[in-house]
Amino acid sequence: MPLNDAEFDRVIANYRDTPILGLSFTPAIERLLDKNTCQAIQSEFELSGHAWECKRATDSLAPELPRLRGIYMFVWSPGPVFRFANERPNHHATWVLYVGKAGVKDGTRDTFQDRYRSEYQKYLGQDPTPLWERNNEQLTRARRLQKFLSLRPIEYWYLPVNQINYIVTLERRLVQIFRPPLNTQHGGPRARFGETQPAW
Repeated sequence: MPLNDAEFDRVIANYRDTPILGLSFTPAIERLLDKNTCQAIQSEFELSGHAWECKRATDSLAPELPRLRGIYMFVWSPGPVFRFANERPNHHATWVLYVGKAGVKDGTRDTFQDRYRSEYQKYLGQDPTPLWERNNEQLTRARRLQKFLSLRPIEYWYLPVNQINYIVTLERRLVQIFRPPLNTQHGGPRARFGETQPAW
């Protein structure tokens, strides 16, 4: 059963001083430094004819999602918010947890809405207590999603793409660049864990 924000905060308060075996975020720096690679991916985004959409990922989001095909990401966006003095928009840190595709199987029962409802909504908003489990080796895909989609706040970013070949290409490229810790295909890592370290 999903927890409301107050219940979630109580669980976090109980475990606040207990370290979590953290996820390793290891983006492909060599690819991100390559302007041509980044521009090629940007061009492929634009070929879709759509812009990225961002929604808060909750257990009740599915009805708001379109019945379209494309690519999507689960992105963890915790605070703090960095407020800038100039005209630059406020910014907070983000980490790509997972990249996926929708609509490649048949395009009618495999849409953003269908995939979200059948694959992910059962994990969102759940009790975060499993984050503190010490046994993280050999986790199944379902168990990794159960543990780490309990993080908050999580966003669901999606880009409608009509052409199946672009969907497959974009998913592969995003996984290769961001190496999301919950992906295993296309050279993405199986979730790797280590002791968390303070950022500063």
